[in-house]
Amino acid sequence: MEFFVEDIKKSVWHRVLSADIIMCQESGETVVIHRLNKPQIVCEESIHGFHLKYLKKEKNFIRSSESDIINKDMVISMSDASPCYILKMEGGLKASLRRSHEYAYLIRTNKAKPEDGDFLQGDQEFIDKTIVSYGDCNYISNVIFDKIGIRLNSKYIRDRYKIIKNS
Repeated sequence: MEFFVEDIKKSVWHRVLSADIIMCQESGETVVIHRLNKPQIVCEESIHGFHLKYLKKEKNFIRSSESDIINKDMVISMSDASPCYILKMEGGLKASLRRSHEYAYLIRTNKAKPEDGDFLQGDQEFIDKTIVSYGDCNYISNVIFDKIGIRLNSKYIRDRYKIIKNS
């Protein structure tokens, strides 16, 4: 896909090929488009508006955080930098990725993130053992998140504990 966007720093309209985009970052009231082996473009738009207007239909582009849109084809690696992950991108760029993002789950497990109810089918035994083994809901939630990528809330953990103990 291609589109034209105005670079507000140069008053020039650039033709942008989506395959050339490494990532887009919000910088105040503007969006900086980082492209592979091409100069960056600064356009006057919110990151949300830019995503909806130009990249929403593109499968390779995701909102990785509040201020970043990334091209999944340009990701080199992911490292843990609690409370988020840091993606190393082509061109030496870095982007943040929410820990609960489905793309983070895909990178960690090489599987698509299951729907809310589906994750329990294969992992229920592990979840139940973890719930019974520890007393702190936050710790249990973190252990389960690290293993299967799903964040359980305290209410679910307490309710599940009651079911396990009464069966």
